Amino acid sequence: GDCAKLWLDAEDAKRSLSTRNDVTIVCHHEGLRSVCKLSRKKFEDMTNDLIGRTEITTELVLAQTDLSWDDIHCIVPVGGSSKMPMVTDLLQDLSKASVEVSSAMDFAVVHGAAIYCSLLADYRPADVIGEISVTDVCAHGFGVIGYEKDTGQRRVGEVIPKNTKLPCIITKRYTTATTGQPNVVVEIVEGDSKLPSQCIPIGICTISDLPPNLPA
Repeated sequence: GDCAKLWLDAEDAKRSLSTRNDVTIVCHHEGLRSVCKLSRKKFEDMTNDLIGRTEITTELVLAQTDLSWDDIHCIVPVGGSSKMPMVTDLLQDLSKASVEVSSAMDFAVVHGAAIYCSLLADYRPADVIGEISVTDVCAHGFGVIGYEKDTGQRRVGEVIPKNTKLPCIITKRYTTATTGQPNVVVEIVEGDSKLPSQCIPIGICTISDLPPNLPA
């Protein structure tokens, strides 16, 4: 019970530091009571590694879309964490663009899903949606597990690269491992690593009845 209450108090403190410079947290445990004061500066120092990850992710997204900051005129933060001043300050420093902070950023994903549903249903009120188009892409790459000829190690061969537009048709050529091999087991995975252990298994299919005496 004490841990659950402390968790909720810490969450409240984090939210309060988005609009205040200091907060006070009262902690209770086994009859003991302690008062902890936390400043926004201290909180930002404690969570600086998360901001570093945000910066890396943002730069990676730009690289994957072949864009630069000069191509970005406005940034719309999405999600509750974007309410923290440290996040909007980071985006402002990185981009030098306008960062539009909205009171409805918690609902941005829901809003987008509603618009997408209306597009799928071919419901297009001009005053709400206008000329919006949506393109589906792979969030992660897809590949198959095979064996490297030189090392004999299991490796992932990429078939559909990350960010490929869907639907798509892609052809890759693979070979059997031994002469006269009667079947091939194809393990399909999702992920962007060459190591099977770092990818997510999607499914397995078996190609049977290969021609007899088929060369490797």
